[in-house]
Amino acid sequence: MFSNNKYLVLFESGDENFNSITFYNHLTETTLWQYAITGLGAEKVSKILGVFGQTLVVVCGYSRFVEIPNGNKVNAKLEKIIGLYVNTGHLLFETDQYEINGETHFLGSGLNTNWVFNDGETFVHAILDDYLSFDTQTGKITALNIREMAQEKGINGLQSSSIEGNKIGFRAFDDQLGGFQSVIGIFNTQSLKIEDHYTYADARKEGAYFKPGQPIVSGNKIYALDSKNTLHIYERE
Repeated sequence: MFSNNKYLVLFESGDENFNSITFYNHLTETTLWQYAITGLGAEKVSKILGVFGQTLVVVCGYSRFVEIPNGNKVNAKLEKIIGLYVNTGHLLFETDQYEINGETHFLGSGLNTNWVFNDGETFVHAILDDYLSFDTQTGKITALNIREMAQEKGINGLQSSSIEGNKIGFRAFDDQLGGFQSVIGIFNTQSLKIEDHYTYADARKEGAYFKPGQPIVSGNKIYALDSKNTLHIYERE
């Protein structure tokens, strides 16, 4: 379910998947429209990103066979983003791919938890190794490979969690510490650079890691809760 001060959006279940959207107007207490995503080849509603202007933006999950580097094909869990006109439910766009340096990439299923945006803005952002900027009015995705930038800093597996202005908070892995998400940092959407990152050096020793959804960026401080519910506060210079 998604709601704001005007609209309520409900997902309805069919075959154990949420595959139908009901759009309800709080102010008039009326159902405006319903939309079945199965007609797009989608299997379930993964997330409602929100209403941006006159567009309801929805992340849908689906499966398809894709070729992997060794030439084999695997049944991959993927996402597509659709835009629906709020007054009628008319499909405005659907997007499931983006390009980096001429190569086409599909939206992976993990992305639905990584989209972040500022209230009142029409662009939505995500980091899942690559940085994606999504225009909610056109359905266009602009992407940047930031893996080499991260590798130069000794980190990998970046995942966005929050945004304040042009600063996206992310968590990541430290190359030296291995399988613990012990790094948090900031990516700047204007300079397209990793501005800061901080490592929880005792993460392995204490058996802790930064939780999903961390950190939160606020002013010159970064707040992050670890798996043992200890709050870490870093102040930027």
